[in-house]
Amino acid sequence: MRKLLLIFSLLFFLSSCVRKQTLPPRRIAPRRRVRVFTWPITVRVKIHEFRRHLKFHVEGDVYINGESLLPDGNYSVKLKRVKASTFNYYEILMKSSSFRKANEFYKSLERGSTGKKIFFVDVGTIYKFGSITVDNRKFYVLRGPYNGKKARYRMYVEPVTPPHATLILFNDYGEKIKEFQDSLSLTTDNGMVNIGTYEISGGRIIITVDTKGRGTVIFETDIEDYIKRVLPAEMPMNFPVEALKAQSVVARTFALSNLGKFYRYQPYDFTSTVTSQVFQGKKYELADSVVNLTRGIVLFYGDRLAQVYYHSTCGGHTEDVTCIWGGEEIPYLKGVKDGNFNLNLRDPVEVRIFIYSPPQQLLCNLTDNAAILPYVERNFRWKVVLARKKVEKLVKKYTGKGIGKLLSITPIKRGVSGRITEIVISGTKRSVKIVGEYKIRKVFGGLKSSLFVIDYLRDDNGNVVNVIFNGGGAGHGVGMCQVGAGILADKGFKMKDIIKHYFPGVKGVKLY
Repeated sequence: MRKLLLIFSLLFFLSSCVRKQTLPPRRIAPRRRVRVFTWPITVRVKIHEFRRHLKFHVEGDVYINGESLLPDGNYSVKLKRVKASTFNYYEILMKSSSFRKANEFYKSLERGSTGKKIFFVDVGTIYKFGSITVDNRKFYVLRGPYNGKKARYRMYVEPVTPPHATLILFNDYGEKIKEFQDSLSLTTDNGMVNIGTYEISGGRIIITVDTKGRGTVIFETDIEDYIKRVLPAEMPMNFPVEALKAQSVVARTFALSNLGKFYRYQPYDFTSTVTSQVFQGKKYELADSVVNLTRGIVLFYGDRLAQVYYHSTCGGHTEDVTCIWGGEEIPYLKGVKDGNFNLNLRDPVEVRIFIYSPPQQLLCNLTDNAAILPYVERNFRWKVVLARKKVEKLVKKYTGKGIGKLLSITPIKRGVSGRITEIVISGTKRSVKIVGEYKIRKVFGGLKSSLFVIDYLRDDNGNVVNVIFNGGGAGHGVGMCQVGAGILADKGFKMKDIIKHYFPGVKGVKLY
């Protein structure tokens, strides 16, 4: 009998442990994440990531936490006692730039049958420049929290606990210099810091951990200095000046309109890659002068900062933002023809004509400028040939599903530019559907764009041997075509004309 009681007690104890592990998440409301800026506006760019050990080199006047001068030489940072954040997940019921619309929707909701609470939060930035106030927030109506991410929901992620780590700084001889809790900074007054592929001078470097417990190196500087380092990374410096000016205005608008919205709970605002804007540490005199010419100029639509995008080469027609990322229609982000033609690029026959026999006067193919021509030749029209077995492997790798022997690839939906937004890949075992322009490019190994048509090389029995992708353009196609901007500038168009062409209805405002 005692043994039986002992067994029951043990089972009760184990079951209580299981119950503790599956309890609902802590009922902590998502935080209001709003930043208010006056001049100067600072941005934080993630430039490097490491696991537990980082090496770097300093020269000149470099200070730790603005206090101790580091002698020239090599140093390293090791992470100890690292703890990642824990998270709550919330279903996004509504996201809007209108407080009134989101608040009315929030008030109309009652407690759901799941017992989850409804929350109303604002995210983003408010800018104050003298008498001018720019409210650039987004408003979310959320339901939750949930224990984990649920694929069927659009999820809003909120850290419950902050990340933590001890950072230990060593010199080149392996001697410990000092320990820091959670972060350390390097101020480069008249010095230079070499970290990873970056040589940084000016601004402040922060070494810390992100919410996943990964070592993260951040460069912090003011918005104008940031744009001076973005411009030469996003557009060649030998492009015409008016195109460079347009690029600097669009890049500044992109940064200010997304500051506080991207990576809202991370220690940085942007990455240094195409997921934000490409950023490089070095500065160029021409980039500095171009950015100075457009200092403080940003694009507005009505009383709000415009939501702008850009890409390398449109291939003859830019794309509607809703076709690429969904959401509400934006009047100034609708597809724009880069020439005079009447083809319906959603039609499978007419898009094939567009690819194989493009109209004569397409803007991003109309140049002999030595700086722009290489990008036209590389991206305006292109061809990729993949062996059938290669396609089968790529599909399995990307989707986790083997389709068997490839039978066909069928575009289901196209945007106004002809870019495919939904495709079905059929095999002898199964068919898989891929939705989304970027996913379609990735599933085939990273095509330049989803503006393509498909042909096959078959053997005598009709089996697919090779898949042939004939396409046009490079990038998602939304907003400003950089090659088109360069060609417009080369033909004498000014910065304002270029912006008006790609973002009809926006206006330039000098904020500072």
